[in-house]
Amino acid sequence: MLAFQREFSGQSKSSERDRSVDMRVMIQLACAGTGLTFGMEETFRPYIARAELMPLLEEFCPPFPGYYLYYPTRRNVPLKLRVLIDYLRQRRRET
Repeated sequence: MLAFQREFSGQSKSSERDRSVDMRVMIQLACAGTGLTFGMEETFRPYIARAELMPLLEEFCPPFPGYYLYYPTRRNVPLKLRVLIDYLRQRRRET
């Protein structure tokens, strides 16, 4: 999901200093009209609903089915991981 400020006009005042890996900063910069940002759709949904940002290039953004949990062996699974796995399996059955 790419997002961009809806009404961008004039020169951008961004520079190379405006790069960030902090999603909050990236959203603030995009809402301020300094350019593009990229992230998960659910992150941008409220901004798009308020018309602060708009999606771009949606046809090039494949749907994301969700995260997968991978662990290499079933033997000696740490208790905390076992609890997480059981919780996620239960949640999956409920949905």
